[in-house]
Amino acid sequence: GVLSADYVTCISPSIQAGFHSVYVARNGQDFERLPVAASESNAVFVEVKPAVEVHIVYPEVAFNGGGSVVQITGRHFVFDDVQCKFGWVGVTAFVVSSALIHCEVPAVESGAYALEVTQPGSTAAEPLVRPNFIFDEMPRVTGVVPSRGTVNGGNTVIAAGYFFSEMHEMA
Repeated sequence: GVLSADYVTCISPSIQAGFHSVYVARNGQDFERLPVAASESNAVFVEVKPAVEVHIVYPEVAFNGGGSVVQITGRHFVFDDVQCKFGWVGVTAFVVSSALIHCEVPAVESGAYALEVTQPGSTAAEPLVRPNFIFDEMPRVTGVVPSRGTVNGGNTVIAAGYFFSEMHEMA
């Protein structure tokens, strides 16, 4: 749509990755082309890259205080500034390779949040198959029984406290 005399909004078609010229038509058919003698250096290009695919997220739960790292495997993590969005909170991803990124979990309230991986300059996002990323309270230990053991290990200790959860690997 027309935003002003100087700007229009266009939706890109499905096309192959690479650099593509951008042309505009008033009637949807007669696209402005460069004259035959004109240089392609005068053209305006857009770079198109493959859409991000998310395959595995580990872990799928974190403590609500933030700071832990989520490992996301998939395909086409080809931008330097890929972002992970936990609900409405975005964090910059560390791109390890085109198939692996790491995202530091932000501090948010406890609950379930959609997790999306987004690319800069794109309004498209790749939501996960299971869109709920769980934020939970950090467990608190108030006491242990027995309170002593031997240096040889192998002691069984029962911890008392709160915010224990089967969603987290407790150790």
